[in-house]
Amino acid sequence: IPFDAKQILHFKNFNPLGNHPLPYKGMGIVQAANFAIETDNEARKWNYSFFRNSARPDGLLIKKTDGVVEDEEYQRLKQQWRQTYQGSENAHKVSIMTGNLEWQDISRNQKDMDFVEQRRMGRDEILAMFRVPKSVLGIVEDVNRANAEASNYIFGLRTIKPLMQKIVDTLNEFLVPDFGDEDLYFDYVSPVPA
Repeated sequence: IPFDAKQILHFKNFNPLGNHPLPYKGMGIVQAANFAIETDNEARKWNYSFFRNSARPDGLLIKKTDGVVEDEEYQRLKQQWRQTYQGSENAHKVSIMTGNLEWQDISRNQKDMDFVEQRRMGRDEILAMFRVPKSVLGIVEDVNRANAEASNYIFGLRTIKPLMQKIVDTLNEFLVPDFGDEDLYFDYVSPVPA
């Protein structure tokens, strides 16, 4: 459906990229949080792959003698490896290979990568971009009743109320004047208790 520019009310968010090709456009929170969200998505995929088949080779097969592995030998080794060791049911099996090869361990586990803490930091970064405290989502690992209530109060005061004010201000500035009544305006009831 084609619209004229005057028919659209643009509720702009802050755009952290001042030199954006279209600097007058706002930037959505998800767009601004893209790196944190994509990092968390990739961490989830990696974790899923870890449990399917350890997500990475635990080591390398290195030819002990000089020279290159011939293509035919390479294809045979690759096929043998996939048939015997690929899939979650075959994860972490010990490899027994022929062809003058030596195993070199290169594995790192989730503990080495501090995987849980990385996910927790990503989660907290995404919540911070949306200005949502953990207790609002029911994450209570470090929350007691007093600071949960304080978090809810601050969430209402610093997140919900400014959002409501922004919507009302935009409507009063760009929509209400079209009706020509100077006494007409939008208002809202504060979500924050006195």
